Amino acid sequence: LVIAATPPREDARDVVITRDGTPLHALEAGARVGTGSPRRIAQALRHNPRLDIRDIRGNVDSRLARVRDGELDAVILAAAGLSRLGGELGGLQSEPLGLAEWPTAPGQGSLAVETRTDIDADILAALSALDDEVTRAAITAERTVLSVLDAGCHAPVGTHASIVDGDLRLRAVVYALDGAHRIGID
Repeated sequence: LVIAATPPREDARDVVITRDGTPLHALEAGARVGTGSPRRIAQALRHNPRLDIRDIRGNVDSRLARVRDGELDAVILAAAGLSRLGGELGGLQSEPLGLAEWPTAPGQGSLAVETRTDIDADILAALSALDDEVTRAAITAERTVLSVLDAGCHAPVGTHASIVDGDLRLRAVVYALDGAHRIGID
């Protein structure tokens, strides 16, 4: 298999979803925040160590319902995932989290078109028209961070790359699982 194209990236940020728009850092002690990501857990605790983080699974609708129903005070989700599902929050409020302080999972917000290596050359050429070189370069840099760290998707690592004036800018942060410590590079 080969990645034939990486289309332009959607919004790479994470968002906090609450009933009333209270920012993550201002949620009260013991507020129940749902996420299944070790990176998001560490980042949330770093920004507000008083939170009660709940490990959750399920699709976006079921996660939003848990906030709407009062089981959770907030959930942390990928902005691109919400956007691709129409962005409807059913009365809930969202707080986008800045990439400088809250780098996300490598490749977050991007898609890849994967195909067989032996595909017809005309089809491969047609798929390559979907490729966005800037997105591909950024995603490759982000995934390289995970590779160099010998880390996987369950590691509390956040990274974001962008191309600014022709230069690749990369931010990577490795968090302690409890969010108390972090090591970052720019």
